[in-house]
Amino acid sequence: MSRILLSGFGGLVTAFALWGLFAVWSASILVRTSSGTREDSVGMTGAFVIGPMTAMTGLAGGSYLIWTTLADAARTGSVALSVVGALVVAAIGLVYLLSPTLVQREDFGPGVRPDFEIEVRFPSSEIERLDTNARIAYQLRSAEGTVEAEGRRERIRHEEGHAIVPASFRIREFPRCKLFALMMNERQRVTATIDVESDPNPQPTWSDWQPLNTGLQLRHRIVMPGR
Repeated sequence: MSRILLSGFGGLVTAFALWGLFAVWSASILVRTSSGTREDSVGMTGAFVIGPMTAMTGLAGGSYLIWTTLADAARTGSVALSVVGALVVAAIGLVYLLSPTLVQREDFGPGVRPDFEIEVRFPSSEIERLDTNARIAYQLRSAEGTVEAEGRRERIRHEEGHAIVPASFRIREFPRCKLFALMMNERQRVTATIDVESDPNPQPTWSDWQPLNTGLQLRHRIVMPGR
């Protein structure tokens, strides 16, 4: 009976170790090689598909290896100590791998800080009615936090009955999927989702105008330094 129990326990320890190792490793690799809004889904694939697959292999392989090793009953004590030691090492390693770490991505290269420019097109009459001290601000919100840029009223352009208010964010990583919020005098006017596909060498061309649900329109682009 001890041979069966120890073989099963050893298989579980092997499965636990392989799941932790391959889940974290595969999720990390898949996230780094993905782009756009797919990062979360491919990370889940590594953690909950590839990890469990290797765990099943470890369960079968570990159990079989210990079962054959324990054919000699004299090895029971040493094998038991080895399995317990492996469990302790695997637990410590898994805690270390899963410890949260802050990684500052630099998608455009070390030290490269392009501008993520946003323009919102208002009816000219709405801008003209604003007080001179009125504040227009754009926010980009994500799980990492919120960044804000002032609408540059001194650079407002008037085109065909519309006022175009620009703002610029200094970035170090691709904006990807962000929640955009238009703030007017600290009051939220409208929100929209901006989806920017990753491009290691983005061209300084504007996106198409994106309609917002209040009759406004938004467009964006990434401008690399020196362009």
